[in-house]
Amino acid sequence: MTSMRNVGRFVAIVAPAALIIGALAGCSSDNASGENTTPATTKTASPTPSDATPTPTPAASSTPPAVASGEACSASGSGVPAGAKSADTIDVDGDGKPDQQWVSQAGEFGITTASGRTSSIKPIGISGGAEPTALVGDVNGKGEVVMLIAGSRQADLYRWINCALEPVQNPQGQQYQFDLTGQNGNGVGCADIGGTGQLVGLKSSEPAGAMSKDQAVTVQRTIITFNGTTAANGETENVRVSGTAAETATDVTCHDRTLHTDGLNFSG
Repeated sequence: MTSMRNVGRFVAIVAPAALIIGALAGCSSDNASGENTTPATTKTASPTPSDATPTPTPAASSTPPAVASGEACSASGSGVPAGAKSADTIDVDGDGKPDQQWVSQAGEFGITTASGRTSSIKPIGISGGAEPTALVGDVNGKGEVVMLIAGSRQADLYRWINCALEPVQNPQGQQYQFDLTGQNGNGVGCADIGGTGQLVGLKSSEPAGAMSKDQAVTVQRTIITFNGTTAANGETENVRVSGTAAETATDVTCHDRTLHTDGLNFSG
């Protein structure tokens, strides 16, 4: 992004470059200027086993994983719109059945559960030349479901909560966005930290495509903390990674799900 005005975008805390493992993510600004001026809690750590072990990038799964068991959402809404592009996604409500992710030609992104609940959103202000693409993932394996809608410059954050897709706002009440330009961050992911799945913002010391095979890089990893439909920057740490973990630090992923293999856009 070219400026840090009060636009509510996710900005990985500006601290020493750090890394995230497995999945990558960015954070939103925490003050009215659009910049996080509060010093981040930063620590340089030796990679933990989860940090050091690359997560293989799988082919798109024919049977999407389920979230923690729950009760199916009650039927509501008109279902997948006519002419929309749809695909199986994860079981967002935990009833044991894969649900449908879809995008309309008008740029509306939605989820329709197997039980018939439909909820959708239409992102505003996705910039860059890439067509917006949505990835659905379960952050902690217990039903903390997010949708990340990414263009070439940023990714908007949404949550599936109370059987509906809801926009996530930063503490200033603006859309929470992850910076993908490399200025404040270049990746988003879901990482196991302290035994708990966390959404994280990533900033790699090397831009996408610039690394040689098996090169180790430093990644700044910032935990995103949720309070309902509000998100804020949490603790930041630096991690050294290589292989797949280094490659995905400049991508949008959630555990073994990636924007490239599991994301959905209208024309792709």
